[in-house]
Amino acid sequence: MKTSSGISHVLVIATHTHSAPVIGDEENKASSWERETLDKVSKAILAAHQQAVEAQLGVGYGSVDAGYNRRTMRAGGKVEMIWENPQRRHMGPVDRTVAVLRIDDKQGRPIAILINHALHPVVFGVRGFLTRPISSAR
Repeated sequence: MKTSSGISHVLVIATHTHSAPVIGDEENKASSWERETLDKVSKAILAAHQQAVEAQLGVGYGSVDAGYNRRTMRAGGKVEMIWENPQRRHMGPVDRTVAVLRIDDKQGRPIAILINHALHPVVFGVRGFLTRPISSAR
């Protein structure tokens, strides 16, 4: 892709999910879903490259109370999972930092906004719905 597109730098950001199809570890064993997804990602990168404009970056940091540590240390060093915490008791370290990267065009209009926060929402939860870390975000 780099050679055919003329793109000299690509930034790859990764995450994970508990609810998407499994992606093969070997390229030749890729499923049709995986091949289609990779094709769409490639097309999106090329479209973004073709529509590139001069831009300015802005960055800011803040704090958010949107989750809790689901693991707590018990006596004797045993770690226990706490699946629900409606009282939002402090049970362990949590990174509350939120970083915001805003990309504006030359006229100051937003092109994109990227928000980064170390949060691990569990989509299905123990009862089959969004668990409190994301649904209680304020």
